Amino acid sequence: MTAPVIMMPDTDAVPALIDRRDVPTSLVGFVGLKRSGKDTAAQGLIARGWKRMAFADPLKEMSMNLRGVWVEVPEGIHLAHAVGGTPRYGGGFAKYHEVVDALGMEKAKDLVPDVRTVLQTLGTDCVRGTLGERTWTDLTGQRVQEELARGEAVALTDVRFDEEFTLVHDLGGIVIGVWRGDQDSLDRALVDASVGALGADHVSETNAYNLLQRADVVICNCGSVSDLHRAVRDIVG
Repeated sequence: MTAPVIMMPDTDAVPALIDRRDVPTSLVGFVGLKRSGKDTAAQGLIARGWKRMAFADPLKEMSMNLRGVWVEVPEGIHLAHAVGGTPRYGGGFAKYHEVVDALGMEKAKDLVPDVRTVLQTLGTDCVRGTLGERTWTDLTGQRVQEELARGEAVALTDVRFDEEFTLVHDLGGIVIGVWRGDQDSLDRALVDASVGALGADHVSETNAYNLLQRADVVICNCGSVSDLHRAVRDIVG
């Protein structure tokens, strides 16, 4: 592990760990695996007036225009209303955009695996693979620069690829890694990832291990939400 690591809730040593700590920043990118706590970490800044943005925002907007794409809704998933031929509590197939409308994007990604698969396939395999690896980065980068020019502070919640990581640094920001677990589990996972022993679902997940090692700092998210928010605020200053 090459990046400095913060074990929550012990954040007393945070300032000493961050070489760029004394340089004010209005841009922070978060990297980590799914469900590691990236969005929750960003909320510690958003609650103080920072603007939430994500490289996947344009992708999510695009995906809602898809028609004829069906996803399997697992048994027991409570839908806000019945969609397509799917009962109110799941256990059938329904159109992608109707499921997202019923559950909301973030909840749909967590509860309906096919929704995350659609986003990964469309965003990475289709758009990045066909139009170029920088497609989403250039689009989001332009939006971020416009917000920074207006004096906004921006929290990017989904740094997943090398070009996204580089963009944050090029715009004067820092990258914070978030790992759900302690440092021992992080170190073991990074070793396993280096030899291909982890069965990550998608290239965007696989690359997260590489970016965690290159982050300006990694927070081991094994405390409370308030601990996580305090660690982020201490890092940013």
